[in-house]
Amino acid sequence: MCILFLALSPPAISKRKYKFILGSNRDEYYVRPTHLLCQWKDHPNILGPYDLEREGYGTWLGINKENGRFGTLTNYRIPHSEKAIVKSLIKEKKLLGRGALVTDYLMSSMSSMDYTAKFMENKTSYGKCNLIVGDLSLDKPHLIYSTNAVEHDVVHLDEGIHGLTNKTLDYPWQKLVSGKEHFTQVLQEYSEPQQLIEEVVKVMSNDVTYKHDPSVDDLDWGDDWKIPLSSVFVTNKPVKYGTRTTSVILVEEDGTGWYYEQSLKEPIDTNEFVWEKEILNFHLK
Repeated sequence: MCILFLALSPPAISKRKYKFILGSNRDEYYVRPTHLLCQWKDHPNILGPYDLEREGYGTWLGINKENGRFGTLTNYRIPHSEKAIVKSLIKEKKLLGRGALVTDYLMSSMSSMDYTAKFMENKTSYGKCNLIVGDLSLDKPHLIYSTNAVEHDVVHLDEGIHGLTNKTLDYPWQKLVSGKEHFTQVLQEYSEPQQLIEEVVKVMSNDVTYKHDPSVDDLDWGDDWKIPLSSVFVTNKPVKYGTRTTSVILVEEDGTGWYYEQSLKEPIDTNEFVWEKEILNFHLK
C-alpha cells in the first residue's frame, strides 16, 4: 500500500514560489527488488526509481525532465481474499503490470487527457489502481486523476492540496486526513528547499496507527494487517512488509526542481533499517 500528498500552485510564503510539491511513500514487501532513484540509462530524460521484479522499467513514480510529464499510481485496496486471484492473473499474464502505466505515459507523446482516456478504455487489462498523470511544465500544472477500481469521475487537478492512498482520491482514511493536515501545515511554514524536503519527510515518517478506522473496518483484513497499514509510515515486520521508499519532489515556478528519495538498503534487515538517500536537481524545459 502507498500514500501521497501533493500541492498544486500553493500560496507562496516567501520569495520562493512553488508550483508543485509532492510527498510520497511506497509500501511493499521487503524482498521485492527495486532500483533506486536515478536518471534512467536507456531513457535519460526520465527520473525515478523502478521495479526490478519485472522487465520494462515499471514504476510507481516518475518525471520526464525534458517535457515536464509526471506520473504516479497507487494500488487500490481489495479484499484479502482476492489477492491470490490477482497474483495468479498477473503470473499468467492475463493482467498487465500496473507500473507500465506510469512509464508508458512518461515516454509517450499523448496528452494527459488522451492517455487517461486510453487507460479507461483498457481498464480491465490492469489490476485495480489509481493513476495520476499530467504536465508540470505549464505555468499552472494540470494533473488528471482516474481509477479503474470503481465507478468514479475523472478528476482534473489544477490547484489545491490533495491526498491519495489505496482508495479513491482524498478518501477519508484517518491517516490520509491527519497526514494532509500535517502536510498543509508544513507548506505554510517552510519554503527553503532543503528544510522543506526535511519537513515533508517528517510528514511521511509518521507511524501513528489507528486501531479503529471506520473507513477500513469493513475489509476482511485482520488486525495484524489493518493496524500496521493504518499509519502514514507502515511497518509490518512479521510479514516483512512496509514503507520502503519516501520521495519528495519540488518544482518552482521557473521550472527548477528537486527530486529527493530515501530507500531502505537491500537486502533489507528488519532488525536494523539502513536508509540510502539520493537527491537529483533538474530544470524543466
